[in-house]
Amino acid sequence: MTQKILPIVCFLFMSGMALAARADWAAAVTTDIDTDGFGLVAEHHWPVQWTYGRLTGRWAVAGRIDEDRDAFFGGGVTGEYRFAENWFVEMGFMPGLYHGGDTDLGGTVHFRSMIGIGFDINKDIGLGLTIDHMSNGGIQSRNPGSDALMLRIKFRQ
Repeated sequence: MTQKILPIVCFLFMSGMALAARADWAAAVTTDIDTDGFGLVAEHHWPVQWTYGRLTGRWAVAGRIDEDRDAFFGGGVTGEYRFAENWFVEMGFMPGLYHGGDTDLGGTVHFRSMIGIGFDINKDIGLGLTIDHMSNGGIQSRNPGSDALMLRIKFRQ
C-alpha cells in the first residue's frame, strides 16, 4: 500500500507547492536507459536565488516514479545557463530518498544529477532533453546506478 501512495503524495505535494508559490515547475516523461522502463517526473523550482552572468540557480524539489514501481523524491539545486537567445543548458543536483520497486539500486539514500539542453517556445514555456543519473554515491556496498533520458516541459511563472 505504501509503495503506491508515496509517489502520489509526492506528486500532489509538488504540484500544490508550484501553484501556491507561483514558481516555476517542470514535468517530464522519462525512460530508464538500462531497463527501457517508462516514468514520470515532476519538479518545483523556487524563484531565482542567485545569478552569475548567464547562469541562474534555484532551490528545487523533484519526484520520479516509473512503471517498475521505483520512486525517488529529493531536493537540492537546479540551474540554467543561457547560451543563446532562446537556448539554455540546465543542470541539477539533488540528494533524496529512493524506493526500489523492481530495481534495486542498493539503498535508500541516493543522489540525482541531471544535465540537458532546452529551447524556449515562448517566455512561459520551455522544452528540454536531459540525461539523469541516480546513484547512492558508494555509501552502500551495492551501487549499480541508474541513467534515464527525459523529455521535459518547463512552465515559467
